[in-house]
Amino acid sequence: MEHTQLLDVIDIMIRITQYQNKLIRTQGEIKADNKELWRGYLHNMDNELWQAIIDTVFLIDHCHPGFINLTEYSAFDQAQTLLNKYNMKYDRVLDIKNIDGKKIAWRCFMTIRDIINKAWEQ
Repeated sequence: MEHTQLLDVIDIMIRITQYQNKLIRTQGEIKADNKELWRGYLHNMDNELWQAIIDTVFLIDHCHPGFINLTEYSAFDQAQTLLNKYNMKYDRVLDIKNIDGKKIAWRCFMTIRDIINKAWEQ
C-alpha cells in the first residue's frame, strides 16, 4: 500500500471513529440498525475501501504486535475471508445480508472505533 493511500485510509478510519464517538456522546449506545451509520457510511463502502481498511488493520498488527487484540483481528479476518470468496460476484460484499456481510461489516465498523480510540488512549 502506498504511503498516500495509507494516510487516506487512516483518515477515513479517524472520521468513522469521530462520528461514532459523537453519536455515543449525543445518543448513547449505538444500535446495529442505526440508519445514520448505514446510510452515511456502510451502504457506501465498496470492496476496494474495505480491502484498504483490512490491509491497514493488518499492517498495524504487523508493525505493532499485540496492539490489536485477537477479537479485533478476528473481525477483519472474517471480512477478508468474505471478500476473498465473493469479491468477483458483488461490488459491496460487506453489504450483503445473506452471506453475513452486514453482520461482519458492523463488527468491523465498531472495531475501527475501538482501534482508533485505543491509539488515542481514549
